[in-house]
Formats: sequence, C-alpha cells, structure tokens
Amino acid sequence: MFRKWSIPWLLLPLLAGCRSLPVVNPVFLGEAWGSGYSVTVAGSVPRRESRTLARCIDGELETIASELSLWNPDSELSRFNAWKSTNRFPLTPSLAATFRAALEISRETDGTFDPTIGPLMALWGFGPHGGDFAPPGEDAIADFLPRVGWRQISLFSNSVFKATPRIEMDLNAVADGIAADRISALLRAAGCPNHLVEVGGEVVAAGSGPGGVPWRIGIENPDPRSLPGDSIQGIVRLSDRALATSGNYRKERRGPDGQMYTHILDPRLGKPVQSQVASVSVVADSGIRADALATALFVMGPENGLEWIARHPGVEALFILRQPDGTTLEKPSRGFEAATTYKRVGTFFSAMPPDAPETD
Repeated sequence: MFRKWSIPWLLLPLLAGCRSLPVVNPVFLGEAWGSGYSVTVAGSVPRRESRTLARCIDGELETIASELSLWNPDSELSRFNAWKSTNRFPLTPSLAATFRAALEISRETDGTFDPTIGPLMALWGFGPHGGDFAPPGEDAIADFLPRVGWRQISLFSNSVFKATPRIEMDLNAVADGIAADRISALLRAAGCPNHLVEVGGEVVAAGSGPGGVPWRIGIENPDPRSLPGDSIQGIVRLSDRALATSGNYRKERRGPDGQMYTHILDPRLGKPVQSQVASVSVVADSGIRADALATALFVMGPENGLEWIARHPGVEALFILRQPDGTTLEKPSRGFEAATTYKRVGTFFSAMPPDAPETD
C-alpha cells in the first residue's frame, strides 16, 4: 500500500513565500540566430519580474531578427536588399538608427568596415546561401566590386536611397553587438543598471558585477583546435563599456589549392584578409561600435590599426598575432591595459565565471 503524504498546513505560508523569493544575480540563457546569448543581472530581482525579463529578452531578439536577418526574405533588411530601385525606401526608426551608426563607422574607418559587403561575402561563399567553396577569379571579383561601397547609400531621417539598384546592406558583422546594446537598454529601462550581456561572444558590461566590482570577461585564445570558451588568452575588467572580438580562427575555409581563406574580407580589395593577425579585441562605448571596429581594425592590421586608435579617443584594442613558430604575440594599444586592467592568463586556460578568484 502506498502512503499518502500531505503537507502540514503550517508549512503552506512558508512554501508560498519561497515561490515569491527574489532571484539573486539571475542568469538568462538562450539561442540567437544560430549562436547563443547569456545575460547576467547583478543584484536581486523579484521572481515574477525575472520571468518577465526572460520573455522581454527573447522578444527583443525576435524583433532584431525581423529587422536584420538575411536568412529571412521577409525581414526589413532583406526587403531593402530586394528593392531594385534608386527611389526612397522607408525604414523603421530602429533600423534607420542602425544604418546611421554603421555608415558613420564606415566613414571613420575609410571603408575598412563596410556594411555593403554582402555581394562579396556571397561571392566567396560566406553569405546566407553558403555552398561549395572555390576562390573566385580576378574577373569575378572585379565584376562585384562596383556593387560594394558604403558611399552608395544615402540616409535621410527614416528613409534611405541607393545610388545603384544592386547595392545591398549586410549587417551580420554587427548583429551581435546591436543585440547586446538593445538588450542592455531594455535592462536599464527595467531598473537593472548592473548587468552583463553577451551575444555571440560580443559583450556589453553595464555598471558593476556582484560585489560591486567591474565585470570580469575573458578574451579567447585564438586557437582553432579549441572549442569556443575552452581556452582563454586573458581577462579584462569592464564597467559601462563594450568588448568585441574579430578573428580568423573559427570560420576559415580551405580552397582546392589547400590555402585557408578567412571570412573577414577587405572591402577595398574584394578578397579575404591575408595577414598574421589571429584576432582583434576592441573596447568601445557601445556594442555596435566595438563589433564594427573589431572588423575594421582586423582589416587595417596592427600597424595602421594602432595608429588609427591613437587618433580616436575612447577606443582601445588588443591585437593577437600568429608567429612563425606557432606562438602568439600580443600588441595592445597604448591605453588598453590601463582601461581594462588586462591580465594575461596563459596560452591555454579553462574559462572562469566572472566571480572566480584570480591567481597570480
């Protein structure tokens, strides 16, 4: 015979109270366009509000995908790209703001970041349709180059014009940074000023972490043999700043000739960047800016990139370069270590949670 258990009535108020206890330092995890996201809020959040935040975060990501996805033919960006006209194309205010920020960074970086690079990405097999990889010939590249150029986009308030009907926008290079910015804004509006948002590896750190100290974030070791997050190059501390990394160690493709080609293209040449740069990690004041500048500085290379940073206050970066003997060499900008209290932890290191103790 089974014994029937009952809960003493004296415990019922206690159990009801447990359901309403606040969540301390809640963490929200989920999927975002083939990648993942992680959001940590420092402090206590009422349980009901925590569930509401989770729904709002997922809702914001769905909204961003409806604007920016190149895989969805009905997204606002896909409809803009399909608009084969030089007449006015109306934009929602949020996408217009994204266009404006992306084009401003293109101007600042003299086109080393260029959001019109989509046709070239597709030519090299890195677009949404993928397919077998074969490096295109010089004639094919020359045919596609006139279809690329940020100056061929004119933005007026909440509308945009193409100089040529074939011009397109590809914001995949900054989608993660955009998402991190917008989720951070959502959390601030919800009364959560201290939080860490990570989308696809791009991070926005707002306020302070648990214990009132800056957030601790790992910079990945650019080793293609390791899985994402398994090997950390160093640790930075950030507060009210964003961090983004561009690297060629995850999405390289091998051609029939055996040569490896990175997915990071030089928009000016129409070809993948060939250099000793393995990754560039950028600290800036927003996720979209850090994300775009990581790509631009990768294209520039360490010499030109560090010169560019010296002329642009508020931006710092760490270049990690591959050496002929297989080791890596770090080249930080002048203010990088001071801005981040950067600490290198070695060539291989298991990922640490933000509040893990440091070792000397």
